[in-house]
Amino acid sequence: MGLDITHMKLSLIKTDTTEMYLKDEIMLGMKDVNNFPDDIYSEKLVNGFWEFIAIFKNNEELEFAKPELERLNDGYRNFKMIVSKTDNQFKEKINHFEKEHKIEKVKKTKSLIEVNLKNGSKILFESLCYEGELNCKVAYFQEVGYQRKGMGNGFSNYFKNDSFYSELKNFEKLLDFYSRNNHMYEEGNIKNNFIKNYVKGESLMMISW
Repeated sequence: MGLDITHMKLSLIKTDTTEMYLKDEIMLGMKDVNNFPDDIYSEKLVNGFWEFIAIFKNNEELEFAKPELERLNDGYRNFKMIVSKTDNQFKEKINHFEKEHKIEKVKKTKSLIEVNLKNGSKILFESLCYEGELNCKVAYFQEVGYQRKGMGNGFSNYFKNDSFYSELKNFEKLLDFYSRNNHMYEEGNIKNNFIKNYVKGESLMMISW
C-alpha cells in the first residue's frame, strides 16, 4: 500500500513489457481532458470478473445510493444497469440487458456491496457479476516514469485516488507537491520522467494509493 504515480506512454503493439487497459477503465478514471482518440483502441477478448448490474431492495435505497455508485466503477466494475427488486419488470429488464450485451450464457454470481452515503449512513446492495471472456476495447501502454510516495501536503486534495490524467498541466502540477523532506524524494525524477518526456495523445498518468 502507499502512493504510486506512473507515467505510461501509448504503445501501438502489445509486447512483454506493455500493460493492457480497458477503454472503459481509462474513461471512467480520467479526471481531466481525454486526449486519446477512439482509434487507439482495438477489440480483444478479455477474461475477467465483470460487474454490470446493481440490484437494490427498493427504489428509495436505489435513489439514495445512485450518486455514489460512479466512484465504484473501474471498468471491470461498471454498473451500466441499476434496478430495484420492487420494479414489476425487474427480471425482464435483467434478461433484456443480458441478451443485449450477449452475456446471458456467461457464468454469473451475486456479491454484496456496502456503499457509504454522504450523510454517514450505509446501504447494502447486490452486484450481479459475470465471469468469463468478453469482447472489449483495449489499449496498450509502456511505463516510462515512476514515483513512489515522495509527495507533500495537499497532494491528495488535488489529485484523486485510482485516477488517470493526460494533460501536461497535471504532470507539471506534481512539482508543486514534490517534497525534498520526503525520504522517497529523488532529484530530477518528476522533471525528467514525467514532464520532459511527456507527449500529448500518448502520455497517461495513473495515480493510486
